[in-house]
Amino acid sequence: MIDKLYKYSSDRKQFNVIPAKTMSVSVDALTIHNHLWQAKRPAVPKKTQSRK
Repeated sequence: MIDKLYKYSSDRKQFNVIPAKTMSVSVDALTIHNHLWQAKRPAVPKKTQSRK
């Protein structure tokens, strides 16, 4: 389910991939596989109020 784990390097100001298979408190970010993202739903037009 988890694709990669990242640790933030404050001196380099970037995320670096860490080689880990388990999550710990030292993980700053993670990515998930693309097929797990939900597809965007089409926008539903807003209802307008009719004046009486």
